[in-house]
Amino acid sequence: MKESNTKKFIYFPLWKIDELEKTLEEMEKQGYRTVYVKNSYWFYFKKSSPKEVSYFLSYISPRGQNMMSCDYAISSNHKGHPVNNKSSYYKLFRTTELKSELALLYGIRDDFIKHVFLQKIFISLFMLLLLSLVTFAGIMTTKNFTTLNIVEIAFVLLCITFCLFFSVYYIYGYLKQCKKIKQWKGNHGK
Repeated sequence: MKESNTKKFIYFPLWKIDELEKTLEEMEKQGYRTVYVKNSYWFYFKKSSPKEVSYFLSYISPRGQNMMSCDYAISSNHKGHPVNNKSSYYKLFRTTELKSELALLYGIRDDFIKHVFLQKIFISLFMLLLLSLVTFAGIMTTKNFTTLNIVEIAFVLLCITFCLFFSVYYIYGYLKQCKKIKQWKGNHGK
């Protein structure tokens, strides 16, 4: 990247995509255009003239047919221009159209992300169950508990803790996403 660009780390959980879009829109109003995204959270801005634009973040998924349709719709029907990115789990588009004109795309995206959370919940709960069963089976087959290796036990407990943490994290995200969808439907008469 050129030296004249401003680099900023912006972390956002998946259920706060709309807040990221608002942040980028505010920066654009202040004259900082997003020109590049690296590793999902490093944003590069270039000083430009202040503009009123909308940003749309599209989640990348191998099975995300809905998101591919949104990408096509924003590019062809809503004058969306993709922002260059590298190693990101999403595509970012910039358009001069109003957010109200993109409401259907935001609704589709939010519903899709809710399903992404469900998938992640099931995977983390499956891993939690699998590790718990393996640990329990290992303890039950040991006749003498003094032969249990403390390092092995610590490692398995650490893995179980991570799985439990991510299960709770994804459940929290899922609930936040459901609340957001309910509000969206209430605001759009659905």
